[in-house]
Amino acid sequence: MAATTYKDFYKKYTKGMDKNLAAYDNMSQNYANSVDSNTAAQIADATKSAQGQLRQAYVTRMQDQRNLADNMTRAGIRGGATETANLRLATNYANTRSGIQGQLSNSINEINRTANQNKLAYQQEMDAKKQQYIENRQSEARQAAREDSQQKRTQDIERYTAWASKYFSKKQLKKQLKKANKSGNKIKAQIINARLGYLQSPEYKQAKKAAKY
Repeated sequence: MAATTYKDFYKKYTKGMDKNLAAYDNMSQNYANSVDSNTAAQIADATKSAQGQLRQAYVTRMQDQRNLADNMTRAGIRGGATETANLRLATNYANTRSGIQGQLSNSINEINRTANQNKLAYQQEMDAKKQQYIENRQSEARQAAREDSQQKRTQDIERYTAWASKYFSKKQLKKQLKKANKSGNKIKAQIINARLGYLQSPEYKQAKKAAKY
């Protein structure tokens, strides 16, 4: 019986592998979806907080405007001084809004950066596990093929040894050796050569001589 080829073992040990590899992809996708959901929630919270700060800045701006107008009226201040004070308030309000919006933009960028890093790290981890899984299955197939080949070799040696032990004719063995060499059966040829060597050895001659008595 011929030894099973590596290709046959590969089919056996990689059966269902596509499904298992897809499981790694599904885990990566599920993790990415979870991160995206969490990211959206964080951005929504940051945006809501910024909007609250902007509303408060506007309320403060209006209060400061009224207070300024009342104070300047009571003080009798008019003209250019009033315009300068109002311009200062407007500038401070614009700077406050810009700061809040800039902080929100930075927060969103940081949230997205962290999310992308986490997704990339998890994807790399899953890719490494996928590759290791593939290599493990391939290694199992190669090992099984080697073991099967070795088992087949051992069986052939035992079978040809038992077969050759029945021959005591060097002529017949040489004829069989020629056939084995022609067919490329190296194991059979080795066993025949070993048998021929034994038949020509002093040990065989002594055993043959002792058998006569």
